[in-house]
Amino acid sequence: MILAYLPEPQQHPLWNEIRKLIESATDEGVNPLDPDELVWIAFEGTTLFGVATTVLLTNGEAQVLTCSGFEHRRWIGEAERLVTLWARDCGARKITMRGRMGWARYFRAFGWDCSRDGELWAFEKVL
Repeated sequence: MILAYLPEPQQHPLWNEIRKLIESATDEGVNPLDPDELVWIAFEGTTLFGVATTVLLTNGEAQVLTCSGFEHRRWIGEAERLVTLWARDCGARKITMRGRMGWARYFRAFGWDCSRDGELWAFEKVL
């Protein structure tokens, strides 16, 4: 399994699958990438297992904007570790995410605070 940040995600041979996973993680089903967003993927050969997008905010916060995939146990731990290292290296003091309740079981295990926030959950980790 390879976990990687993609500097030019639209150029990756798995772009169509990457885009579909990003879209599946958004309420509207469409997520045009902002130039400041980073795309992270977990893949093996030509099989895409997971995608996350992140952004560094000016207030000292890093944010996971989307996270989607399958066979999470195979990749989510390493993805969380790499994204957390990236956030720390960029000077972020915390990292946040909003998502479905199912993510709570993973993120709690990685030291994130998890709380219900309306229909979604809010996740936060102080770095």
